[in-house]
Amino acid sequence: MKKKMSSNTKKKSKKKIILTIVLSLILIWTVCFCTDWYCMKRNNKPVFIVYNTYCWDGGTTIYYGIGYKWIKYHVLPSSARGNTDFQYCEGIALKPWFADDFAGFECE
Repeated sequence: MKKKMSSNTKKKSKKKIILTIVLSLILIWTVCFCTDWYCMKRNNKPVFIVYNTYCWDGGTTIYYGIGYKWIKYHVLPSSARGNTDFQYCEGIALKPWFADDFAGFECE
């Protein structure tokens, strides 16, 4: 014969399943983020990106991950406009999706 589960046991079981799913998603996101971080540190393209955008400012590339974006700056400095002897400003930044792409990046 089947034993009937009490409503309290069902609630605990449901909470346990939800908690397991949430923790699994957090773990997967962390692995994706760390892999992309490692790739960017090695100057490679991130693996787990949703899409990317190219800017016409000298070659800046923005890689969008799940909840974050990597920005690989390659910008013509403002002091070099009209000058042929210059070097590009380069750098890498990690920002949330909603942040301004060039806030905090100075290139003189």
